[in-house]
Parts: sequence; C-alpha cells; structure tokens
Amino acid sequence: MRLYPNLYVISSQQNETIASMGWYEGEVWNWVFAWERELTQDELRLADELQSLVATHNPVQTKKDTLLWIDKRSYTVKEFQQV
Repeated sequence: MRLYPNLYVISSQQNETIASMGWYEGEVWNWVFAWERELTQDELRLADELQSLVATHNPVQTKKDTLLWIDKRSYTVKEFQQV
C-alpha cells in the first residue's frame, strides 16, 4: 500500500490473503493481481514494477501465512492495518 498507493486503490484484492493471490506450478509461485478496472498506461507501468518486485518474494508452500513485526516493542491494531 505504501509503495504503490495508486494501484492499491484500484486493487480488487485489498482484503485477500497471499494464498489467494496466485498459485503454484510445481515449486514455482505465480503471482496474479486483479484490478477493479482496466489499467491506464501509467498504471500498467507501475503494475509491471510491482510484479518485478514481488517476483523475488514467493510464499513457501509448506508454511502458513504470518505477519512478522521487525524491531517493535509494542503493537497496535492501527499499525497492523497500515501494513
């Protein structure tokens, strides 16, 4: 959301889990993003950047989705919602 706020606004996956945003082909995870409407040329460029960024971050098939907080001593619901 922080890196690509314009794409987040038009994403139809805002409340989805990672597991519902792609699938495995054997050992390889394929990301799939869904949009509320057709993307403009600028949005397509941003979506390509996002796709390149997440291509190196793949879920592990044998692990459950978790939220990892780094360098925090206390946590709030508001902080969680901003992730």
